[in-house]
Amino acid sequence: MKKRPDGRYKVSLTIDGKRHYFYGRTIKEAEQQRNKYKNTLHSAPNIDYNITLGQWLSIWLRGAKPTLATDTYESYVYQLRQYVLPTMAKIKLIDLQPHMFRKLIADLLALGYSNRSVQYALAVVRIGLNQAVNDGVLPISPMRGVKLPQK
Repeated sequence: MKKRPDGRYKVSLTIDGKRHYFYGRTIKEAEQQRNKYKNTLHSAPNIDYNITLGQWLSIWLRGAKPTLATDTYESYVYQLRQYVLPTMAKIKLIDLQPHMFRKLIADLLALGYSNRSVQYALAVVRIGLNQAVNDGVLPISPMRGVKLPQK
């Protein structure tokens, strides 16, 4: 642990030969940041800080294809391409927040899409994100708590 010229404290953690740094106004705050990171690693052992929503949904769909009816698979692909990926494909999975999905819902409804279309598209995303949690890529789903529009 080290005090920096800007007055913040810096602590580090080495995992698999890579050093990670955590900062705080106090030593305790910096250590809390480090502990929070360690807990995230335990709850999501396969966490990937670089994968985007678009990349993950593509990987998930490829894996799910053999278990889905052809029409269902094509419907999922269409829903994602039509409603979700144009605005959210490049956002990193780890950076996704519930408010982003609420904004997407509001934007799609404002564009005149039906509640049912928006509901279905986001249900597909929710399934994909739940799989990311099950695979240990995310600690919790960023869609947890996001209410879909009523029918």
